[in-house]
Amino acid sequence: MSRLTSLLALFLLFSSPLWAQEYQKEGVSLTQVTLVPAAPVVGNNRLTFRLQVPKGQSLGQARVEVEVFMPESGAMPYMAMTAEAKPQGGGVYVAQLQLSMEGTWEMPIQIKRGGKPTLEFPFALTVGRAGLLYQGEAGPASLSSSPKERTYQRQGLTLGEFKLDPTTAEVGDNQVSFTLVNAQGQPLEAAKVEVEAFMPAMGAMPKMSSKTAALDQGKGRYQATLELAMAGSWELPVRVSLADGTKVEFPFSVTVGVEGFVYKGPAEGTRQEQGGGQAKNLYIDQQRAQLIGIELGKVERRQLSKRLLTVARIEVDESRVFDFSLKYSGKIEQLFANREGEFVRKGQALFSIYSPELFEAQEIFLQLDGSPRRNPSEAQLYRNAKEKLLLWDFSPADLEELRRLKRAPGKQVIKSPFSGYIVTKSVVEGGYAQKGVPLFRLADLTQLWALAEVFEFEAYEVKRGDKVRLTLAYQGGSVLEGKVDYLYPFLDPNTRTLKVRILVDNPKILLKPGMYADAEILSDKGERLVLPRRAILFSGRHKYVFLTPGDGFFTPQEIETGQTDGEWVEVIGLTQGQQVTFSANFLISSEAQLRDVLPQFGAILEKP
Repeated sequence: MSRLTSLLALFLLFSSPLWAQEYQKEGVSLTQVTLVPAAPVVGNNRLTFRLQVPKGQSLGQARVEVEVFMPESGAMPYMAMTAEAKPQGGGVYVAQLQLSMEGTWEMPIQIKRGGKPTLEFPFALTVGRAGLLYQGEAGPASLSSSPKERTYQRQGLTLGEFKLDPTTAEVGDNQVSFTLVNAQGQPLEAAKVEVEAFMPAMGAMPKMSSKTAALDQGKGRYQATLELAMAGSWELPVRVSLADGTKVEFPFSVTVGVEGFVYKGPAEGTRQEQGGGQAKNLYIDQQRAQLIGIELGKVERRQLSKRLLTVARIEVDESRVFDFSLKYSGKIEQLFANREGEFVRKGQALFSIYSPELFEAQEIFLQLDGSPRRNPSEAQLYRNAKEKLLLWDFSPADLEELRRLKRAPGKQVIKSPFSGYIVTKSVVEGGYAQKGVPLFRLADLTQLWALAEVFEFEAYEVKRGDKVRLTLAYQGGSVLEGKVDYLYPFLDPNTRTLKVRILVDNPKILLKPGMYADAEILSDKGERLVLPRRAILFSGRHKYVFLTPGDGFFTPQEIETGQTDGEWVEVIGLTQGQQVTFSANFLISSEAQLRDVLPQFGAILEKP
């Protein structure tokens, strides 16, 4: 082992919360428990600990073994291995543990001291989860074991220490006992308490019932004896009548021949039944919850978007296309922009032209400019020539230049009216250009259209203004933002799709007309109550969540789902702030296996 690895091992040893804990049994203390790596892995793991007797002396050569085992589960057989913990001196022992698969393993440390009884310190570990859990009575405070007695709260009243004698209900007399505490935490004495055992009517068999008043044993403890007339399941409600007229009921049930009882109240309830079957209310203690990896979260409101995936074809924005033509005919003398695809800026020279029409207008303008007009016809002729030149894009500065020359050249340099790319060019140097015939087509590509198609059943989801993400797979996954600009008013009768026009800014000219891009239309659905998908159990048409107030009690509840937005799913039937399990994805969601979910939870619950 390298020096760095050794230092890391020492750091893990002394920084571990279990290292500082002490566990005692029959005069033997176990301390400095450390696992390397801290999060167990499949394969080799090293366990280190120290054993001492009360006087602080080492146990020396006591035989110490560490067993790791995984109980039988379904078709998977029982798996186990035993490792000898080797003494290192000073009471320190080291054991090498081989874990053959992922999951939770029981890990008792057994100390064999010759003729004395074997001592066992019960730990557990989970592959991939840091730390160990001590499952004995003297566990660390931060990892407390489940409470010895469950309590049930309703309307400010707390019922606790509910016990059934015998623990497995039987035909004949059965005794129940429990304690009652009021909202102030004081024992409820001399209360009117009734316990009933009844079996609902079934077919021709009438309802069977046995009621009895619970006897006050003092200090808030009550006891009642009930007769169960036959085998089967019996409802066992405990009813408390308070002095102010308030009536509180704690609903329990028992089944003859099945150990334990079931509490059937709302989320604060717990199942305390040994056998199989199902229950609406479950309890999982803190240690088991940590081993299983239960994570809690709350129902929240989020802005949701319906995602529609399609393909878009990039096209030129027709509102940014300019067809350039002349207002007079003439000969192209010099061509400055002579390549399709060339970028030209606004005001840049495109070509120069000579035109007899232009020469005539310039000549008249120069002859009559600055001289007195002798009659109205000359004045009108001057005005017509000047207006014609201005109409042909001569600026006042161009007219001043013409005056300076004092002659009519019959030529003009034609400039681009705006910035863009030459899409088409139908003119050559030396050629003749006819008036009104398009010579250039220019397009501004800094804003484009993306034309997408959505299926008929998706069309109602899309509206103008919806955001769109365009992804270019061949550009390293580059993403451009756009928005729905227009929905065409008719369907394609062949494909049954609706064309959607998307406006997208293209400042870096990443998009080129004719390209294809993956389009993700985000149709805004407003704020919805949501949960992450992993919090929901899907079983055919049914969906479930586990509600919990956070004290170890869990209630499965069926819900409906609505819109989805990636990981988030709209939930119907819950309210904002309700707490649920987020990490229930380890449960198998098929309908047949879902019926086994509750017994699997029940198997890890304490017995009464």
